[in-house]
Amino acid sequence: MESYIHYGVGPHTCLGGEASKVALTAMLRVVGRLDNLRRAPGPQGELKKIPRPHGFYSYMREDDTSFFAFPMSWKVHYDGEIPQCSQPVS
Repeated sequence: MESYIHYGVGPHTCLGGEASKVALTAMLRVVGRLDNLRRAPGPQGELKKIPRPHGFYSYMREDDTSFFAFPMSWKVHYDGEIPQCSQPVS
């Protein structure tokens, strides 16, 4: 996960890193189980990015006006409904 998510280094490390890893893992489990998960057709299904120094990328914002450090514009489609939470959240 550290290869894809940037939490900073040393004194700049994100305090919410561990909590966000749990949340991202839960979200990816739900999204990964969606029926017939696929990219949206046309430009919405494209992730627009440009290479930056040191192996990083900048990603086009949804309104195509500027770039941002994290992807924001890639849309996906799926069939059916999003599964309901099996346990109540406390």
